[in-house]
Amino acid sequence: MNPKLVRPLLIVGGGVLLLCLMLVALAVAARPTFDTVAPTGVGQIFLPNSMAAYNGVVTPATRLYAPWLLGSTSYLRVYNAGSSPATVRATWTYGAGVTVETVIPPGAVGDIETTMVPTATRFAAVVTATQPVVAVVNDLGPGGIYATSYAAMPAELGRTALVLPSVQYFGNETVSEIAVQNVGSLTTSVTIVYTQTGTSTPIHRTDSLAALGPGEVHIFRTDEAGLDSSSENMATIHSDQPVVAVVNTATYLAVGATFPERAYIYRAAFPGAGLERRTPLYFPFLARAFASWKESMIRLVNASSAGVTFSLQVGGDVFSGSIGAWAAQLYRQSVEAPSPPQQAVSGYVGDVTALEGLVWLNGQGSFINDFLAAYSAPGVGANVSFLPYADQSATFVTYVAVQNLSDETAAITMTQHTVTGTVGLQHDTLEGKEMHYYLGGRGIPSSFEGGVVIQANRPVAAVAIIAGQLELDQAVFMPLLSK
Repeated sequence: MNPKLVRPLLIVGGGVLLLCLMLVALAVAARPTFDTVAPTGVGQIFLPNSMAAYNGVVTPATRLYAPWLLGSTSYLRVYNAGSSPATVRATWTYGAGVTVETVIPPGAVGDIETTMVPTATRFAAVVTATQPVVAVVNDLGPGGIYATSYAAMPAELGRTALVLPSVQYFGNETVSEIAVQNVGSLTTSVTIVYTQTGTSTPIHRTDSLAALGPGEVHIFRTDEAGLDSSSENMATIHSDQPVVAVVNTATYLAVGATFPERAYIYRAAFPGAGLERRTPLYFPFLARAFASWKESMIRLVNASSAGVTFSLQVGGDVFSGSIGAWAAQLYRQSVEAPSPPQQAVSGYVGDVTALEGLVWLNGQGSFINDFLAAYSAPGVGANVSFLPYADQSATFVTYVAVQNLSDETAAITMTQHTVTGTVGLQHDTLEGKEMHYYLGGRGIPSSFEGGVVIQANRPVAAVAIIAGQLELDQAVFMPLLSK
């Protein structure tokens, strides 16, 4: 069991405990049962506790950039994609710079902790390795009260123009932080243009930084950008040197709280600005009234000066839409895609070069709260996709969704990797445009801590979704959810 995702249970008096039992019973009674292949321990029930999602990695490299970490609670999961042991060094931008080193066998994963950095301190990392590696940044908060996850990026993915589909500002409650890291060789200026969406005339506001050195990071905050309170925005980043970026959006229930109650993070879509795109947008995992999810929400933005029309397919539902210049549209799966609930599906948008996309997975939480996870809609696929974080235990579930982007049948092999190396494999076949998801007992061992690699004879897109679970014992609670 990975302790990072376990929320400590408080010992409370009898009256408070009884109240909690009643709240749990009411919350669980109306919720759908878990998918039949989801792990459910004998005599236990599970409630969603936190969620995270990240895009599969298709570009191993010997140098990676991670723009956003938090001291003590964030850590790096690294997979060695090379053929010999990799010496991996992570250099934090905190203070005068701290370097942490580890050696990872070929085909194995390893974790790099940030416990030497003061709690809640924001910083970035530059990861170097003697073999090609891929890495995912996880931040799970103290005791797993929230979960965020994104893939670190090689310099080859850096661009001088990036589109961010969603940056939010809702007073002191919800704030987006945009972490921009310079992956170029020279100092660069950075300008962010915020565009408030949902208005008849786009409202643009600008924030800028004069000088950002190579490898350095700067965090732009929406509560410091002069935006309207309670606003939903898109943003574009412009720079002289190539940069990478992630957006972390956190909701705080108490003013001045160190840690949020819930948060999600996503990295800027690549290959970069919307006008560079030459392929459709794909949504490898969408879910409505299924397992831990209420529904998925797709946000499409048009960061260009002309309106566009498009077709959107979600599962078996297809419909047409349009988005004006510098505008955004939100599509709720429960409204736009009335296909049968209680299943996971995939989707895509036709070949419209001006669009970028973001998928929110709206989680149905415990009686305490609901949770969000997000991933950028990929516009390209690959024959190999790496997902270094695919842990599976009694306290959380990792879903690995693989979407065939071709119209032809795809044969895939999924290998499993732990701290010792390759430990197993699974074969599968996907029909044209079909998606399969895998989790404990189906493609991934029921008890597993490691990562997976997807190999296919057709281009595929992959995402991983981590649903943290609050485990309740039958000795105290009735088994309200069952297989």
